[in-house]
Amino acid sequence: MFEHLKVVDFGDADIPPETSNDGSVEKILEAQEATMRKVKAALAVGAVPIVIGQNSPCGSYAIGRPIAESVSGPVGMVSLDTHWDVWPYDWATMSPYVPDSTNWKDKLYRDCPNMLIKNLVEIGKRGMLEDPSVVRRFLREVPVSYRCGRSVPNSALKVDIDDQVGLWIHDAGLV
Repeated sequence: MFEHLKVVDFGDADIPPETSNDGSVEKILEAQEATMRKVKAALAVGAVPIVIGQNSPCGSYAIGRPIAESVSGPVGMVSLDTHWDVWPYDWATMSPYVPDSTNWKDKLYRDCPNMLIKNLVEIGKRGMLEDPSVVRRFLREVPVSYRCGRSVPNSALKVDIDDQVGLWIHDAGLV
């Protein structure tokens, strides 16, 4: 691969260490801004950012937003996560405006009109923490999810809601 690509370690984003322990709105936004500056700097020189070792608040939203803002056409995403992260508010701050660990994807689609749900590939979904109606919206628009190493068209999925267990998504043919 390296004989075909020019790859460089661009270093870490300048995220304040206290962000790990301080979940305030101020620190969340500060960490996101530091990550967005780093991604924008990579994009400005024509590089394709490959980000490793991220987590909210400086993770996915702060990477996806500058990428979506840098192009005029539609943008897609591959999400490797066990949860959908589409709550209407952030659990840590209870803010409906701040994108963080429980709602970053919802806010990315809100803030970036060219980031299209239909261009989302979900890998690893197994723990459903979200409101079932929110997940159903994504299932209607996301064409394929990857679970247990295989592709499953979302049109073949059945969504069950059980007050005791939460939301479970499984192959309808196995029910």
